[in-house]
Amino acid sequence: MLKVSIIIAVYNGKETLEKAITSCLEQTYRNKELIIIDGGSTDGTQSILEKYNNDITFWKSEKDRGIYHAWNKAIQHVTGEWLCFIGADDYWAYPKAIEDLIFESQKTGAELVSGKVVIIDSQHNVKRIFGKPWSWKAIKRHHCIAHPGMMHHKVCFERNGSYDEGFKIAGDYDFSLRLGQKTTSSFIDRNFVCMGDSGISHTQIEKTLSEVRDIQAKHPDIGALKANINYIRTRVVVTIKNILGFF
Repeated sequence: MLKVSIIIAVYNGKETLEKAITSCLEQTYRNKELIIIDGGSTDGTQSILEKYNNDITFWKSEKDRGIYHAWNKAIQHVTGEWLCFIGADDYWAYPKAIEDLIFESQKTGAELVSGKVVIIDSQHNVKRIFGKPWSWKAIKRHHCIAHPGMMHHKVCFERNGSYDEGFKIAGDYDFSLRLGQKTTSSFIDRNFVCMGDSGISHTQIEKTLSEVRDIQAKHPDIGALKANINYIRTRVVVTIKNILGFF
C-alpha cells in the first residue's frame, strides 16, 4: 500500500489546528503520515501539537521564513510516495477523501491528482467552490487547480526541486508552473477539502495578484506582457465578484 504524507504548516493556529489534525486522523486510508511544521507560534498552538504527539509522525516548532519554508522543511521528513498539503484552518471534507485520491492515482497513473475545495467562513458558511482539471493553457493565466488536498507524486519534487521561498503567498502556483505542460494529471469532480477564508491569499488579494504577476512574468512561456494582461483581467473579475458579493 502506497504511503501518503500529509503536510500542515501552521502559525498561531490554535483555534483551527485541532480540526485539521482530527480530519487527517479520521481518514480511512491507513498508510499515511502527518507532518506539521509550526513557525514558532505564541498562541498555544504547541499545546495542540503535544496533545496529538503520538498521532503526528513528525512536528517541529521554531521560527521560519513563511509557509514555503515550512513546507520545504516538512518535505525533508516525508517517507511517502505521495504528498499533499492542507492549511491549519483546512480540513478534509469526508473520511474517504485520501482513499479516493489514491484510487484515482492508481487507476490513471497520473503524477498529480486533484479535486475541488470549498471555501468557508468562520461560521462554516460556503462562500465558493473552486478547482478545475489541470490545463496548461489555463494555468498560464491563473491557478485553476485546487492546491489544498491535491496529491503530488514525489517525482514532482525530485524533478523540479522544492518551493521557492522568495514567494510568500503564491509559491504553490510558481511550483505548478514549473511542473510544465508534460505533467500528467487527473481530476475528480468532488469536494475534498474545506478551506478557511482567513488565509493570506484570501485576505490580501492585491498582494496575491501582484505576486502571481511576478511569477508569470519570469516564466519563459508567459512573460511580462501576458503577465500584466492576466493581472488586469483578474483584477476586473475580482472587482466584479466583490461588487456581487462572491468574496
